[in-house]
Amino acid sequence: MDLPDGGSHVFARAGDHLMFTGLSAPLEQGQIVDVTLSFEEAGEITIKVPVDQER
Repeated sequence: MDLPDGGSHVFARAGDHLMFTGLSAPLEQGQIVDVTLSFEEAGEITIKVPVDQER
């Protein structure tokens, strides 16, 4: 996904989202998970992501 300098992107249900597979432990609804994103120029940035498994 390309982001312009200073840009942002929103991940949302039924749109762009992150899905994790092959985890060593289950994620629980409402849990906050640290996720490290790697960018070509900005390097690594860690964000906090709420687990939302409700459909």
